[in-house]
This record gives sequence, C-alpha cells and structure tokens, in this order.
Amino acid sequence: MEDSLADITLIRMAMERSGVPAEIRVVGDGEEAVRLFENADLDPAASCPDLVILDLNLPRFKGSEVLRRLRASARCATVPVLVVTSSDSSDDREQMKKLGANGYFRKPSELSEYMKLGQVARGLLKLDGGAAS
Repeated sequence: MEDSLADITLIRMAMERSGVPAEIRVVGDGEEAVRLFENADLDPAASCPDLVILDLNLPRFKGSEVLRRLRASARCATVPVLVVTSSDSSDDREQMKKLGANGYFRKPSELSEYMKLGQVARGLLKLDGGAAS
C-alpha cells in the first residue's frame, strides 16, 4: 500500500533485483487497502496477499489503521507486513511493532540501500537467502 509512484518503481526494482517472484498489486490509499482485506473475508474465492508492503502515510486511512484492520481480518490476519516509510521515529517503529508489523524499512536516500528492501521481503516470505530486519 503505497501512494508514491517513485517509491512504487523502487519497490518493484528491489523485488526484481532480489529475485522475489511477485505479482505486485498497488493500492493508492488506506481505504482501498482495507476493502481488499474485507473482500477476502467476504469472498472465499478472493485471495489474501502473500506480503503487504505498507506506507505509514497513506491518504484516507493511515498505515496504522490499515494494519489494525488487517490484523482483525478473519482470513488475512497472518499476512506478513513490511512497513516501508520515510519515518525514522522510534514511536512509529514501536507502534507498528505493537500492531503486528513483521518488519520496518526506512526509505533511504541511496539507491543501493533501497535495493536491500528486496532481501528484507525475501526474509519475510521465507524465500532462500533472505534476511528480515
């Protein structure tokens, strides 16, 4: 769940470079993200994502509210969540951890550092050679 086109491009690039076999579905705001989980709860044919990459500062519902609702979902509650944000606030980190985030990745300014996101995702997906942080 990301609303920045530049960040979406970087996330896709990081996943590709790390060999994460992903079909990436982008939702532009928190309300759309919540609808995704609600639809999965209502429709047995709908699938939950394998991994949620979540920005804290989404329009409509903030990342914390999206995570709270995801963890309350009947079918998607156990989906790993990687918070990807520009915030380096210890309060944000602690809040996301308490809400059940599985990882926290601060968006770096260097491209090479941003590409490490793919390895973090590999770790959360339990793919060979990945390491969660």
